[in-house]
Amino acid sequence: MDIDINRLLQISDELGFKEISNRLSKIAKKQKAADCPLVLPLVGEFSSGKTTLINSLTDSKALETATKPTTATIFEVHFGAAKSKAIVLDDNGQSTEVTDIAALKNSELGSKPVVTVFDTSTKVPSSIVLVDTPGLSSPDPRHRQTLIDFLPSAEAVLLVADINAQLTRSLTEFVKTMSLTKKRLFLVLTKTDTKSKSEVEASRKYIEDNLHVGKNNIVCVSAEKSDIGELLNLFGTIQKDKAQILEKVNEQRISMIVKEMLARIDELLNTPNSDDAIRDQIAQKKLELNKVQRKIDNVIEAAKGEIEDAQRDCSRKFEDTISERLESLVSGKSNDFDAEALSTINGVASLILSEYRDQVSKTLHVHAAKSTEDDIDMSTLSSIDVSSLSIKGLSYNLDLNSLGHEYDGYISTGVKVAAAAAVVAATVATAGAAAGAAGTATAGAAGTAASAGTAGASAATIATATSVADTATDVGSMVVTSKLLSRLNKAEKVVSNVSKKYEMIENTEEKIQQKVTSKGLVSSMVGFFTDKAMGKPQRRRAIHNYMDDTLMPQFNSQLKHMTSVVVDSVRQSVMQGAESAMTEMTNAINSLREAQKKHEDEYQRRMATLRDYKNELALI
Repeated sequence: MDIDINRLLQISDELGFKEISNRLSKIAKKQKAADCPLVLPLVGEFSSGKTTLINSLTDSKALETATKPTTATIFEVHFGAAKSKAIVLDDNGQSTEVTDIAALKNSELGSKPVVTVFDTSTKVPSSIVLVDTPGLSSPDPRHRQTLIDFLPSAEAVLLVADINAQLTRSLTEFVKTMSLTKKRLFLVLTKTDTKSKSEVEASRKYIEDNLHVGKNNIVCVSAEKSDIGELLNLFGTIQKDKAQILEKVNEQRISMIVKEMLARIDELLNTPNSDDAIRDQIAQKKLELNKVQRKIDNVIEAAKGEIEDAQRDCSRKFEDTISERLESLVSGKSNDFDAEALSTINGVASLILSEYRDQVSKTLHVHAAKSTEDDIDMSTLSSIDVSSLSIKGLSYNLDLNSLGHEYDGYISTGVKVAAAAAVVAATVATAGAAAGAAGTATAGAAGTAASAGTAGASAATIATATSVADTATDVGSMVVTSKLLSRLNKAEKVVSNVSKKYEMIENTEEKIQQKVTSKGLVSSMVGFFTDKAMGKPQRRRAIHNYMDDTLMPQFNSQLKHMTSVVVDSVRQSVMQGAESAMTEMTNAINSLREAQKKHEDEYQRRMATLRDYKNELALI
């Protein structure tokens, strides 16, 4: 199998398989080193003679043989050293040098994982490292685990068995396991001095047939009798086959590593895109941002509600105040109703606007003083300028001064006509009475009667005219219609005709006409009564309609516009105060999203790389 171990090491490093990379590095190092050691662990049941066998191969012969399993310590024995010594490695990785190997007692080693022994003996090639391991059937699970952990680093195994003992189950299972690893297995039968030559050969044959160990891989020794010749010869064969043994075992190791890498790659390919942490952070930041936004909205809505309340209060106050004042105005007397009404409207509007500004300003200062838990600076609310808010351009389309007097001329004519008609009637009646008296009396008496009648007629006419004029002014309390005006015109013509027919009353009529046309009497009477009967009601109606149709809609519209302007300023101010916090959160979210995208891109690239590596490793 042509395997590029450096390529495997590269893939392992890129995938972060640190432990696999370490194993590959060791294999690569052994492949390059011509003098790399062959690690041969001695494996067997407790009391199979492993330690005694090792002592027979050393010059120091100082390793303690145990009467019971006491330690899980591994003893690595190196041969051909300049002097004998031992290096004890503790649990913390610290090493201690011991010059007297015999001083190493199993009971004192405790949990020391490894003792490396250097011996001066040359019986065993220096490239071979013998390892004394805990017994197979040790009841201590730590002992079995130590053996299991060590075996992968071995190039071949020396299985040590007592020729006097039966083949145990653990021994048999171990042989089966080793066959799967493709590692060379050599069996050493100890204590053969207790058996005859034929019995030894029979045992050799039995093991060959039942454990399926090659005949050439079975050696018999007697450490007590220093009969280790077959073992030494085996070491020579192993040394000669070193390259082949290493190649085969490394090939198997690499093959197992490749399978392990493929399995781990499959696990990675089946791993979902684990950006949950980023998604959770984004979600959290969004919640925080939404919280700030809700806070902003609540602040704005609260301020808006209070400002709108101020708007409504001022609108009601303006309507009530202006209604009361204009009603008072039109109910009284004035030389110029319109001028006073306009002045009243402007004055009240200015007063109410001032109250509106004060309420709005107070609202802004109250909110500016409030602190928030979201770092929203609302202090700028107090700097919003409301002093420039103004009411302007209120329309005034009334002519209060003329209301109720548009028919004064017609009414005045009616009064004159009525008065003249009354005078004519009175004069005619008086003249008739005088003529009758002249027909029955003497001339002197007639003259006297006539003179008395004329005088009486003049006085009666004036009195009658005045009475009629008082009555006629009641016309001013009526609604003047076109029909009434027509009748007055006709009456005026009739009176004129009557006056022409009765020339005798010309002088009296002139006097009466002068009286009834006097501005001080007729005009004053007409003006007073028309103003009372028609002017005041019309002005009230005009004012009411003006307020409903023009003034209040315009005032409310401007007030509403001012409220909208202030609320917009509040919104801008609050948003500005929260800008820093919102910008920070938004930037954080954007950064997390970038990280999420980067993670996703990296995930996809990694998946593609894993698939490529899987395809490449599958060809090995």
